[in-house]
Amino acid sequence: MSGGQCISYDTYCQNLYGFNARHNSLSDKCECGYGYVFDVGILDDLICVSGSTYCHNKYGYHSNFDNLSKECECDHGYRFDGDECVDDGDTEVDYDALYRLLQASNNKCGLNSYSTTDSQCVCDTGYTWEDYADPKNFDCVQKTCPDGYILVSNECISHTKNCEKSFGVNVSGVKGDNNNSSCSCVDGYEWSADQTKCVEKKVEVLGISNENRMEKIKSFIEEERKMIAKADKALTDRLTGKILLQVEGRGEAWYVNPKDKKRYYLADGSEAYNIMRDLGVGITNENLSKMRSDKDFAKKHSGKIFLQVEDRGQAYYIDFDGDAHYLKDGGAAYTIMRELGLGIANDDIRKVGIAE
Repeated sequence: MSGGQCISYDTYCQNLYGFNARHNSLSDKCECGYGYVFDVGILDDLICVSGSTYCHNKYGYHSNFDNLSKECECDHGYRFDGDECVDDGDTEVDYDALYRLLQASNNKCGLNSYSTTDSQCVCDTGYTWEDYADPKNFDCVQKTCPDGYILVSNECISHTKNCEKSFGVNVSGVKGDNNNSSCSCVDGYEWSADQTKCVEKKVEVLGISNENRMEKIKSFIEEERKMIAKADKALTDRLTGKILLQVEGRGEAWYVNPKDKKRYYLADGSEAYNIMRDLGVGITNENLSKMRSDKDFAKKHSGKIFLQVEDRGQAYYIDFDGDAHYLKDGGAAYTIMRELGLGIANDDIRKVGIAE
């Protein structure tokens, strides 16, 4: 209850800590969504900000947020000097000594380097000093990046970040065959017609075109809403968390959300995927692993949907046998709702309210 009005737990957390907050049903506490952390806002209030923003404000632009450890770290090629992330090559060097050595060697620099107008040696693009701390060593070697990173503009960045430079959000990157970045869309997204960005997948079922799909869905929900009888609390409690199939109709699927005890129409794979992700709550990798190994623990959360917030927000549905089902995409969500759906008569399902 907030201000005399009933609101969801997620809304309660968002009112306190901003749009990127959510409620964790396991700990019964508010937490920041995947990729976000608590920080002090401009009004000295605690809010959820992106991990990147938090790290950049604290340690400079060349820092990044590790979603697994939930800590800031310096980008590859940079180190922490006590205040911020600085280039590994920022070691103090006696440039007067370099200047004298350059004069003695007729301004000739070492391998893969060149002399500037102010008589300093500079490495070629894509190269770094073989031993920066040694002022007598003018040789440069090719800069290399660790696994999972690629050299772009003389900086090591992840393949995903490199893909985001070209295609924006909802894209993932891995090492390609030619030591480049191979880009693909994340789960639930596909390439646009012009192959310039990743857009949400849309599916066509039962001959319904994408243009009027949402109108068909809304129309069906409104017709069902008109047929709702008096709510049966005992029946609703028994059906909470279950996927229901209207066997007297065309097998229309509904999910009864444990939070608000309302049913949500899973019109097709795309709707099932989006709705089940929207209704999911965050779970740590540790607790998800416990769900998979401890059936008794998992059964206490049967019917719930969890989002793996310490990874890429993958969604899992826990069935009433304590098994976790990965909702990879719309196709997987559609298969799961058909395999786990419980047949129900119209008279009974219409005793369960429909979400607004």
